[in-house]
Parts: sequence; C-alpha cells; structure tokens
Amino acid sequence: MKIGVLASRGKTQDMYTTNQTHPFNWTYKKVNQSYRDTGVAYLIPDNSIHVITNLGKPITRSLVGSVRPSIIPKNSTFILGCQSRASILESEELNFLDLKIPAIFSQLLFDSNQPFIRNLTESIIDLGLKNESELSAYLARAYDWEAYDPDLLLEDAIDLIKKYKGEIKIKDVFETLGVSKSLLEQRFSLAIGLTAKEFAKIEKLNHFISNYYKYKDSLNLTQLTFKSGYYDQSHLIKDFRYYTDQSPGEFLRSYTQ
Repeated sequence: MKIGVLASRGKTQDMYTTNQTHPFNWTYKKVNQSYRDTGVAYLIPDNSIHVITNLGKPITRSLVGSVRPSIIPKNSTFILGCQSRASILESEELNFLDLKIPAIFSQLLFDSNQPFIRNLTESIIDLGLKNESELSAYLARAYDWEAYDPDLLLEDAIDLIKKYKGEIKIKDVFETLGVSKSLLEQRFSLAIGLTAKEFAKIEKLNHFISNYYKYKDSLNLTQLTFKSGYYDQSHLIKDFRYYTDQSPGEFLRSYTQ
C-alpha cells in the first residue's frame, strides 16, 4: 500500500500501519514535536481522507491559499476530505495522530445525501481519544464499513489513475472504462470533491516526492522530473506552487517525510 506524504520541518516522524477488520489497511502517522522544533507540519494533498486526532496543545490549521484558519483543540478529532491544497498545521507542541483512509470511502464518512464540498472538513468532535487503538475502535463503531458499497466505476477509475501514478490522460481513463467524460467528472466531483484531472495531478506530485526520497542520492532534480512523468521542470514548479505555495527546491530543503 502506497504511503503518501505528511511532511514536518527538520524531523522525520515514525510511521506504522495497523491491520483492522475493514476492507483496507489503515495507515497511521504519529507526529510528536516539542516547542524547541518549529512546530509546523504539512499535510500534502495525496488523494486520501485524513482523520486527525490532536493529543497535544491546540493546533492552528490553515489551507494554502486561504486566510481563514481553524483551531483544533486538545483531544479533538476531525475528518479532512481529499484536499486540493496543502494544509499547514502549527502549534507550540505538535502531538497528533494522522490516519489515512482511501478516497473511495468519502461518502461513508461524510453526508452522502449532499454534493461533496471541496476541501470538506467534518465538524470537530471532542472524543478524548488518547492513541491509535482508541481511534480505530471509535471509527469501527461509528461507521458500517462492511455494508458500504463503493461506486464501482469510481473505484475502477481511481485504480487506473493510481496504476499509472497520475501519468495518464483523463481521455484515456473514460475511454478505457467506456463512459463519457461528463459522467466520470460528475462522479469524482460529487463523491470526492476533486475532478479526475486534479486527482491525477495529485498522484503525479506524490509520485515525484516518493521518487525524490528514493533516488535523491543518485538522480538530480531534472532527472527526477522526467522520471516522475513531468515534461519539464516548469510543469513541476507550477504544480508545487499551486499545491504547497513553494517551489520544489524550497519544499524539499525544508521538509522531510
């Protein structure tokens, strides 16, 4: 299972996975930084739902390009839908759990009776959870995972985009699946909050970041750009600027996986 990127300034965090009795593996990342560190973490768009539980001091969460931050109190849990821009989490003492759930489950975790809202965040819930086991137990009780019936067309489209790591034209996706472009885009927008094209671009961005950490000692930035499916560095820079508000160099120098 591919693990996307949650980056934090100057400090690599522990990552581990927990197998549950659900149709997927839950992927956790635990961040624990004291005030002596910068106290900043990025949630990079990665086509996943993120369930954040704050175990420490209040966290200010802001979306790149937005001027309206929100506060996540201690012991609170919130569900963040698939993002179109990076989230910045700041605190005097970052201490939180980040649980990733595949995008296909968006309509289970959010209200399926309404069109999906871009960058949707579920109301903050004061659950008083203390660790990943308690978070797992809560989610297992709160949602009927086994009875949930995902959109098979959407699931096939996502699998195809992930198979090619975003390096596929959306025209090829809907032609391969035998559906119209308008139907495919409608399914993505209503169920996930992203267009199919956005979903593919985010996959490609994460593929580049993954390649960087894998090949940074053997390939330069230009080689990594082409290896990750970008035609040139200008397209890579444009995507980084949009999603993270930084150039690739600035991001990669300041943050670690």
